[in-house]
Amino acid sequence: MPDLNILPIEPLNIKDLTIIHTDNLKVNMRDVKIYGFCDLVVNSVYTDPDRRHFNFDLNFNHLYLNGTYDFDVRILMEITHKGLSQITIDNAGLKVELDFKTITKNGNKYIYASKLSMNIDIKDFTYKIDESRKELADFYKIITDIINTNKKDIVKQVKPSIEKEISENIISILNNVFRRISYEELFPEKTRIV
Repeated sequence: MPDLNILPIEPLNIKDLTIIHTDNLKVNMRDVKIYGFCDLVVNSVYTDPDRRHFNFDLNFNHLYLNGTYDFDVRILMEITHKGLSQITIDNAGLKVELDFKTITKNGNKYIYASKLSMNIDIKDFTYKIDESRKELADFYKIITDIINTNKKDIVKQVKPSIEKEISENIISILNNVFRRISYEELFPEKTRIV
């Protein structure tokens, strides 16, 4: 497991991430921290300054999701267990559409992020769970079998939550930066032409 304390930015947090939810099987991750946003490649950027619209095509080399898993299965009887887990997503593609608006405050024009939509492409993931209790070896095997046979469904289930969390955090970060910088400071050439 990498030393995640050396990463330069704060992780994104998801309080509850549903992995699988059926009548007989529930798997959740709680207090999830997502790391790895600085390790990315920008494939392309398209801008439409008149509409204040941006399209980004990015690749995250590695995303790490650390948290506590809750496992609840009902076969003949109910079996529940909690433990530490880590999910690693390699080479996740990300397409982002970002819209900005302007406002005037105290005679100065400011820009802010008004809308962000994204589509994250998760092809595969690896995971580790805490398997320290030897008496639960059969239970850990059940968890492993369930995850390995349901990877596509798991990705489909977690994708909206991850996209929502990343979107909200990006908008928050951008707007915290933009509220301190006027439109003229950001785009001096644009204001000279007008």
